[in-house]
Formats: sequence, C-alpha cells, structure tokens
Amino acid sequence: MAAGGAVPAGPAGVPAGAGALQPFVGHPALLAQWRVAASEAGLEVGEVVAPGLVPAGTGSKRIAMVNGCETFIELVSDDGLKAWIEKRLPLDVRIQRIKTRHGARCRERREGCEELREETFTDYPLTGPRTSSWCMKYLNRQPGGAADRHALWRQGSKVSPSDWGVAEHETLLEAVKLAMSYDQLELANLACFEILFRRLQTIEYCYQDRSRELSNSQHQRFGPKLALEEQPAFMGVTRNEMVMIDPQLLAHIKSHVKEDAELSKNLRLAREERAAALKHKGKADKDLKE
Repeated sequence: MAAGGAVPAGPAGVPAGAGALQPFVGHPALLAQWRVAASEAGLEVGEVVAPGLVPAGTGSKRIAMVNGCETFIELVSDDGLKAWIEKRLPLDVRIQRIKTRHGARCRERREGCEELREETFTDYPLTGPRTSSWCMKYLNRQPGGAADRHALWRQGSKVSPSDWGVAEHETLLEAVKLAMSYDQLELANLACFEILFRRLQTIEYCYQDRSRELSNSQHQRFGPKLALEEQPAFMGVTRNEMVMIDPQLLAHIKSHVKEDAELSKNLRLAREERAAALKHKGKADKDLKE
C-alpha cells in the first residue's frame, strides 16, 4: 500500500478520526501519524495507516486490521520518523535505503555522500588504506560528480579516447554513478568497489605527469616556475585537486616501493658478496697449486 494512497474502508464502529494527524504524546508541538510497524500483508514498514483503520484505545501501539490482516501499527512523530525507520529496519552495511523519484529508483549523488557511513571490518581482504570514502567525497566536490568527472579529467590531462586506460576510466566512473544513484550501494563498505576506485586512481596517477607539464607550461612566462605539487603546498593543500588520488594511498605505495627497493638492494649486495667470495676462493686455490 503506497503511503497516503487509497485504502479499504475500516470495520464498522471504528472511530473516524482515530489515526488523523494529532499531537504526539508528551510533545504537544509535534505532529504524528499511525504507521505500519511490521512488514506483512504486502505492507511496508513506515506506510501511513488511514485514520479509519485505527482502532480506539490508549497508548502509541495498536493492532489494526489492514488489507484483511491484523497488522502492528505505531504512532510516530513526523520529527522522529527517520530514527524510527532506522530502528525498525536496520540496514545491511553494504546498501543504502532505496529512494525513488516519480516512481523510479533515484538518489541524488550528494545525498549518497552525505549519508556515507564507513564501517570497520577486522577481516577486510585488501591491504593499504581504504580510499572509497575519500574518492566519493572528491567526486562530490566535482561539478557533476562521477557523471562529469571523466570529461573534466580528459580536458585537464589532454588525453585522447584512444590512449591507454581512457576508455576504462570512463566505464569505471559510469559504474560508480549507477552504483550510487540507481543501485544505491554503500560503496565505502564494498571491497569490490575499493578495487575499482584504486584502478581509477592508478589511471589518473599514470597521466599526472602530463597534467604537471601542462600546468607548468602555462606559467612559464610569469615569474619563477613552481612544480604542480609545490603550488598547493603554498596554499596549505596536501595535493593537486586535478588528480583523484588519495594521499594515504600514495604514502602506502611509497612505503611498499621503498621496501621493495631495499629488498632488491640487499639481494644485489648479497649476490655481489657471494661472487666476490667465490672469486677470492678461486684465486686462493690457484695460488696454492702454484
């Protein structure tokens, strides 16, 4: 039964105004409505119950006959409706509550970011920082969000559709847009989308040198040149906003690259030492024979 829609007439003797908007008990200034408190008989939690279906009685909870079935209903203040819904329908941390517009599934991108809630998992399968929340907030600051990010990035980086990773970049952002607006997923809690966001950051990272060159060339005629990373540092910004790369991810990569470099260096030194030892041993054996 749609909220506010037509409902079957209630049983005889039911008070006509029992479920009308009325002052909430204990809070006269707040209005309240009777709502379905349990999903049954084709009803959804939160649907408004017509006044004629609410039996007489006291208190804020009743059992009403709706659609031919006894249904648990509750008087809920309009001001506390959101908290009541959250209590009655706790969400899976991987999804957001479905919103519709004109009968179709639709959630504004800014709503998805504002309602973002990142949960902590002890068994999270990926190493390094979780960057999905950072990327979503970054996209929320962009004109047009994920839908227009690809065009803005292409313009700033001067890449062509045939360049490596450009078509993939567009496809990944389209997936992000639909996941937020239509599927209405909680992307911050999905490991699969963490991989997707890291791939997007990888592609943008590969082309950031081109963005740096373009930015520096535009300032060659005006005073001393500053590198792309140096300019935001003077303004107290941690990174260049032209590129979607979480600084924590860069720090993580730097740490791993340093470890790999140290390992390679130590292995090379070990090989050189073994080679030198064998060479010295061979020379000593030769001297003994002579």
